[in-house]
Amino acid sequence: MGIVGYIVNTKDYERHNVFGSVYSYILAGNGVFVKAENKFTAFQIQIADVDIRGLTPLESYVCLVFGQIPATLFYLAAAKIRENKEKEVYLVITYGQDVKGEGDLKYRLFLPPQRGEEGKVKYSCMDNVVLNIHSHPGGLSAHFSPTDDKDDQGLQLSMVIGNLDKDEPRLNIRAGVYGYFYPVQWMDIFDRFLTGYSDVNEGRRGLGCQIEPDIQGEPVEIRPPCEIKKGNQ
Repeated sequence: MGIVGYIVNTKDYERHNVFGSVYSYILAGNGVFVKAENKFTAFQIQIADVDIRGLTPLESYVCLVFGQIPATLFYLAAAKIRENKEKEVYLVITYGQDVKGEGDLKYRLFLPPQRGEEGKVKYSCMDNVVLNIHSHPGGLSAHFSPTDDKDDQGLQLSMVIGNLDKDEPRLNIRAGVYGYFYPVQWMDIFDRFLTGYSDVNEGRRGLGCQIEPDIQGEPVEIRPPCEIKKGNQ
């Protein structure tokens, strides 16, 4: 098995093709797709829209293996960002235990060690990341920059929050498959409706399915007040 697979989407393609160990291209009746998965997510996204006669069509999807992310974690992240809206802030939602390797396996929000400025942020990377979140300060829009494209070369979900000078800031979510990107709606990955913010990708077809090193320090887990009052460490 190679790193990259090349699949032709016939009705019995799983018997006649070999998927890549990292990701695979699939030639389908409605275009070209790229497919990849890890222990947290499974993505299949269209990267070229073209009619290819005689092949079976496919659909794009975004799967979260452990279910939708609690919206509470987003609102905690957004509150932290709005406290520092004049500089870029970076947070991550992971799936696993706490930084000590203790506690239940669940989605968690962390503020990694970082140095944020008006136009950039340097941060310490973390493991088990499901969604990375960063802000664009002041009145900058919720768009992914060329720098974001260079950074987001793995298999991940990413979110940018912008228009922080407005009463209703905007957010933009995308799935990234090794340099290929596809817009994702809020409703595809979070467990509640969005309030107080607007989704750049709202109205797009749903994709949901069921199922820097030199910065030292420890990430800070951000939890709802009710959890902190319970005396969790």
